Amino acid sequence: MARVPQARRQFAAKDRQQARLCAEQRPRAPPKTALGVWGKAAPTPAARRVQDARAHAANCNRSTVVLKRRGFPMMAPGQVDLLKKRGKKLGEGHFSTAVVTRWHGADAVLKAPRQKPNVGQFVKECGLLHTLEGAGGAPEPLGLCLYPLAQVISFAGPQTLAGYLEESRSSAELLRLAADLCGKVSEVHEKGIIHNDLKFDNVIVDGRGQIHLIDFGNANPQGQTFCLVSKGQRCPWLGPEVFSQHLSSPAQDAFSVGFMLDTISKLMP
Repeated sequence: MARVPQARRQFAAKDRQQARLCAEQRPRAPPKTALGVWGKAAPTPAARRVQDARAHAANCNRSTVVLKRRGFPMMAPGQVDLLKKRGKKLGEGHFSTAVVTRWHGADAVLKAPRQKPNVGQFVKECGLLHTLEGAGGAPEPLGLCLYPLAQVISFAGPQTLAGYLEESRSSAELLRLAADLCGKVSEVHEKGIIHNDLKFDNVIVDGRGQIHLIDFGNANPQGQTFCLVSKGQRCPWLGPEVFSQHLSSPAQDAFSVGFMLDTISKLMP
């Protein structure tokens, strides 16, 4: 009689083992989630935010690596905050503000965007300044920070060409100034770069009376497509072709230089 319970336990163990094997071989039902394109589960809003944050960090890291390989001096966020506190506001344009600050014992300009940061535009301008290597009296790139977006460039002086012409000048001074302006623009063109926004406020006259071209935010390599978007009235110092899709050429800058030369000629005694 004692063998009967033992035999029942053996048969029950075999039944449980057989049921477990059948359960393992049975195909599982798909998860009850909303399926997106190609049968993949649609990510949740939180997952999307994580993906976007990771992609942004990867792009910033990739940009930092590329800039370091090209020899760009990168800055830490703390340096930007310190330079802003020590600086004095120089002026502001449509896209960025400029602050005069100290950089390794010398005056420099800290530029930061006014509106939504455009990393591509800042990196492009910094790359063009790096290519110019001071041609045309252009500023030298001293530092770049991607977050918060800012760059430090050399400082030529606070006096623009507009301010220089407000004072009484002799014909000899104005002729020398006009010749220097044409020569500096030619130096930039020899580097294969078109400024696209030459005007009195983007030309600096230093203490020795030398010309320096600044603000290369709208500059473009020669031969590339360019279009300057303007919501207001078209500026008289810019060629009409810059407001439509066109290939950048020295003709755009020549139009602007001619406008400034006409003004200089009218100031001659």
